[in-house]
Amino acid sequence: MYNYNTKRSATLIILIINILSFFLFRSIFYYFIGYFALSSYGVFYKFYFWQLVTYMFLHGDFSHLFFNMFIFFQVGLLLEALWGQKKFLIFYFLSGAITGLISIFIYFLAGLNNIFLIGASGAIYSLMVGFALTMPESIVNIYFIIPIKAKYTPFLFAAIDIFFWIITPSPSGAIGSRVSHLGHLIGIIVGFILYPILINKYISFSEIFNINKKSNIFYNNFSNRKKFKNENIKNEVEIIQNSIYKIKNNIGFSQYEIEELINISQKLNQNEKIICDSNIFEINNIDCLKCPKIALCILRYIKDHNLD
Repeated sequence: MYNYNTKRSATLIILIINILSFFLFRSIFYYFIGYFALSSYGVFYKFYFWQLVTYMFLHGDFSHLFFNMFIFFQVGLLLEALWGQKKFLIFYFLSGAITGLISIFIYFLAGLNNIFLIGASGAIYSLMVGFALTMPESIVNIYFIIPIKAKYTPFLFAAIDIFFWIITPSPSGAIGSRVSHLGHLIGIIVGFILYPILINKYISFSEIFNINKKSNIFYNNFSNRKKFKNENIKNEVEIIQNSIYKIKNNIGFSQYEIEELINISQKLNQNEKIICDSNIFEINNIDCLKCPKIALCILRYIKDHNLD
């Protein structure tokens, strides 16, 4: 399970600062917002470099603040627990700064120096990429009703932003409630670039997105076993794949995932439940990957390494 320490959570502190700054800059500090919102004029002409960070704590209206912080709090708590606070903070602020810098540079080249960027959307989109790469097989509900694997969410949101960017008649990003679709798209790209640099340099994109169909190892093995019903084979293969990815990246397992592994292992008869010694099990060993008892070995590994 995951250890959330909300008392010292950087996610919670950032959330509180965002809420406070929202009300402060809509009241007593309203006339100073131009010093803290991000613009090409402010950075390239006035050298207000702090804007690359401060713009992330400003929001145009309550709905902008609410939806950004709702996603940030959910994803942030989990990633902070999995990555560690230092990596999480570096990834969050660096992705936000880079996204903002690239955005205003593009606006600068287009001669749009009067556009101001506000909001943490770019950094949050990078975090969503981080979540997709950390827990690719997890199911998330888009808009609370559409279930989709986490690894596909960045592409879905990119497609949505491209669509709305095309039909938006005017430049986006000004102070107010307009959406910076450009910032969202850049945030997604930055997330994919920074993740292997800052979080997991051993990540295999081909493994996550099944570019090389290594899953056939499991599929062919399980399909030859009559005790597994055909309609369940694909689901069991995905559970094993997700488990292997988590072990490789030292990611904890939820109780639901453990129960799914137990269900797979229970389909073995009593004699088949005798497995080799724990020091023989190797997650990259091709013989282990082909073994029909791999679910049992994974369960033992989870217990021995406190991944539950």
